[in-house]
Amino acid sequence: MKIFIRQFKLTAVALCCLNACASAVAAEPNTKALEEVTITASPLDAGILIPAQRLSGAALFQRQGSTLGETLDNLPGVSNSSFGPNVGRPVIRGLDGDRVQILQNGGANMDVSGLSFDHALPIDPLSIERIDVLRGPATLLYGGSAIGGVVNVMDNRIARERMFDQRGGVAGKAELRAGGATQERSSAAMVEAGNDRYALHVDAFDRNSRDMRVPRNMNCSGTTLLCNSAARAQGGGVGGTLYFDQGFLGLSSSEHRSRYGTVAEENVQIGMVRRHHVMAGEYRPAWAGVSRCTPTTPSSNKLSATLRGVWCASSLMSLPCVSKRTPALAPSYSVCE
Repeated sequence: MKIFIRQFKLTAVALCCLNACASAVAAEPNTKALEEVTITASPLDAGILIPAQRLSGAALFQRQGSTLGETLDNLPGVSNSSFGPNVGRPVIRGLDGDRVQILQNGGANMDVSGLSFDHALPIDPLSIERIDVLRGPATLLYGGSAIGGVVNVMDNRIARERMFDQRGGVAGKAELRAGGATQERSSAAMVEAGNDRYALHVDAFDRNSRDMRVPRNMNCSGTTLLCNSAARAQGGGVGGTLYFDQGFLGLSSSEHRSRYGTVAEENVQIGMVRRHHVMAGEYRPAWAGVSRCTPTTPSSNKLSATLRGVWCASSLMSLPCVSKRTPALAPSYSVCE
C-alpha cells in the first residue's frame, strides 16, 4: 500500500512539471501562427486535352491513305471501318458510328457518315495538316455521345496563330502519288501567304483510282479486279484570317466532290458534294477569370445521290435514280475559358 501511494505521488509531480513546461512554451513571444493556404484546381485543366495520338508532318505523310479511316488504321486502339476501299471511318476501341465524333478544326464536321456505312467522310487526307485522336476523359468536353473517342482534323484554312512576321512571306507544298493495288493517281497543292496582320490559304486536291486488284478471281469480267471499287474525288478550299492585338477573325469556304462505287452492288455508285463555310474567331480579353472567347459559325450543304447504272442525267439509265439533299446550318456557339 505504501509503495502504491509513493508511485502515485511521483506521477502527480511529473504531471505538474509537464504542465509548467507547456505553459512556459505557450508564453514565449517568438511563437508564430501559420498563415492560411488555399489550394484550388480547375476541372477543365488543359492537361486532359493532350491527345492520345497526333499525326502531322512526316508522320502523317507516311501513313496517308485514301480515306481517314485508312490513314489512322493500326494506331493503338484504332481500326478502319471499311465498306470497300472508298469508304473508311475510324473505329476507336471497338466503337464506331456516332460513338466516334469527327471534328474539323475543333468544330462540327456536319456529315451523315455515321448513319450509314456506305457514306464516305467528306474529308480527304490530301488536304489535312494535322490529326488529333482523343480518348479517355478528354472526350467529355465534346459531349456525352463521343464515348469511343474524338478525331479532330485540322486543315489550317483559318490560321489560329501567326505564321509570318511583319515582313511577310509565302509557304507552300505539293504532293504527287501513283501506284498501289488501285493504280491510284493523286495530286495536291497548298499555298499560304501573309504577314503579322493577315494570312491567306489556298489548297486543292484531285484523286483518281481504278478497280482494286486482288489476289483471287472475283468473277468481275473474268479478272482479279474487285468490281465497282473505282473512285474519283476532287476538292479544295480558300481561307483568310485577320489578326489583331487580342485575337483573330477568319473565314473559309471549301468544296468536296466525289463519286465512288459500292462493292456490295456492282451497278451502284454514290455521288457526293459538300460545300462547307466557316466563320471563326478568338477574343482574348483582359477580364479577370476569362482567358479567351472563341465564337464559331459553321454552315454546310451536302448533296448525295445514289446512281444506278449511269449518271441521272443520262437517258440510257434503266433503273431509277434516288437522290437526297441534306442542308444543315449549325447554330453559332461560343466557348469562353
